[in-house]
Amino acid sequence: MLRFVFVLIWALSLSSMAENTPESTSLPKEEIKPTPFVLPTWFKSSFLDLPSEIKDATTNKKNVLIFAHQENCPFTAKFIETTFKDENIKEFILKHFEIIQLDVNSDREMVASNHQKLKEKEYARIIKIFSTPTLLFFNKEGIIVKRYSGYYPPEIFLTLLQSNITL
Repeated sequence: MLRFVFVLIWALSLSSMAENTPESTSLPKEEIKPTPFVLPTWFKSSFLDLPSEIKDATTNKKNVLIFAHQENCPFTAKFIETTFKDENIKEFILKHFEIIQLDVNSDREMVASNHQKLKEKEYARIIKIFSTPTLLFFNKEGIIVKRYSGYYPPEIFLTLLQSNITL
């Protein structure tokens, strides 16, 4: 019983401390602004027929990488403006990968790796893309083997790419 009283007093003291904290001491929230971007022209032009894309890439001894994004995402914009503008990244991707863009809010029709026809945004929901950018690495059977979300600077992204070459 004494323990219960002690815990109750402790909890009440915490709540009263929180109520008495002046708002001026809270940290300002950094505003994240929508940032338009243009995808690199060297991304593969694709109809998003994943079984076909994976078969073609495998034939050419390349891996498939999907770059999932959404319009005005500031983190996607930073990825494109810094990481994808790095010549080492571009050369490495073009040598080892077929990189395909996926707009997580798009109504564009596509074919998933299981041959199901659906919209890009439905596919994004099914494979649980909750933030952008998201990078998806596929094996030759069309299974997602690695997933990374968020912005990566060039030197870290190059290491991720190197560790995900399967062909």
